[in-house]
Amino acid sequence: MMILIMFYLVAPVITSFGVYFQSIWQSYHQTNNTIRTWDISHRQFSLHMEQDFYGLQHRTNILHYTLYIAVIVPMMFTTACTVHMKVLTIASSVRYAEMLLHIVMLKVDSSPKQKSIREELHDIIHVHQRTLDCIALLVKALQPALLLQLVFCVFIWCLMMLYFTITAVELSESVYACGWPAMDRDIQQGLRMVLHRTQSPVGIKAGKFCFVDMELFQKVCRDSLH
Repeated sequence: MMILIMFYLVAPVITSFGVYFQSIWQSYHQTNNTIRTWDISHRQFSLHMEQDFYGLQHRTNILHYTLYIAVIVPMMFTTACTVHMKVLTIASSVRYAEMLLHIVMLKVDSSPKQKSIREELHDIIHVHQRTLDCIALLVKALQPALLLQLVFCVFIWCLMMLYFTITAVELSESVYACGWPAMDRDIQQGLRMVLHRTQSPVGIKAGKFCFVDMELFQKVCRDSLH
């Protein structure tokens, strides 16, 4: 995972600086040792994510791009390491608890039969109780992380629902207010088709199993509160 993280962070930086220095080299030779700054400034750098950054021209300006990666690369590295450390910690903890249960099962299977089993029974009960205590502590320790994960998932669902619904409503209002009654019949038919399509339910789908639109999402939220 660390190799993948480093590749994802370093590859765009290497590509961007490679494009920049290549443009300088080409401009230097094409104009008889004179650098054409227009060609250099219009080179597009590779960004980790397509987002604005405090008004900087980090897509074309090398100084702005350097400032951008000086801030964003350490931030993304810290975030990626934190997320994957959480996943690895949870996975290894669950695996540890599962192995304890497996040890109890092996003790039961390998214990002698009938009278001599009493000698091993105390140890089996002790290991089993410690395993249950470990599972209880694990469940308690993972409660904040799982709660945070659930909250962020619900937050993402709400934002997607909100954006989809607002965009559909704005599109309907824009089409209806464009003065379509005074337009030609073929244009009116096309706009009616757009209006009809905006009435279709808009929502999100988990795989191919469950489709949730705004009405169903509101119903689920109300039912969960009660």
